[in-house]
Amino acid sequence: SGVQGCERRHVPRVNLPSAAASHPHVRSFRCCTGLQQAFPELLSLRKARRGLVPGSVIAQSDMYLMWRPRTMAEVTPESLVFLELITPTPEVLVLGCGATAQPLPAPVAAYLASRGMKVEVLDSRNATGYFNILNEEGRVVVGALLAADPSLPLLEDLPEKKDPIYDRAWLKN
Repeated sequence: SGVQGCERRHVPRVNLPSAAASHPHVRSFRCCTGLQQAFPELLSLRKARRGLVPGSVIAQSDMYLMWRPRTMAEVTPESLVFLELITPTPEVLVLGCGATAQPLPAPVAAYLASRGMKVEVLDSRNATGYFNILNEEGRVVVGALLAADPSLPLLEDLPEKKDPIYDRAWLKN
């Protein structure tokens, strides 16, 4: 709604298979080129061979996007600022840390607390299953799932990170 070039389409809920957290099957998704341009942390998914998408993924009930961070060290408040555009505000962020659960960085915890958002930190396999359960219950949940193997090659090269998101004039309005 507030991002130019972003259109919302009705897309049925799709579960991510918990056994394949690093390669979730993508059956449908919402393509938001305006969101992608505004937030270089996100890249719209393209269907890959056999519907597999390697790398880190942001999942909501009707939206699946590739996510730039590959490790917990790369998860920052800036990499999660897209949460401010999601309406209604998610109740829970399910953060999948990759192959093993890791502590949530303090700046990320402070950012999520300032947004009034609960966070569940799990390894990506269990985070995917937990996301599916909350999603099936109809809860407003977002999954931020890091790849179980951050060294896996991506389907395409990610563009270089642009200027900081908070410096974008239209976002300050």
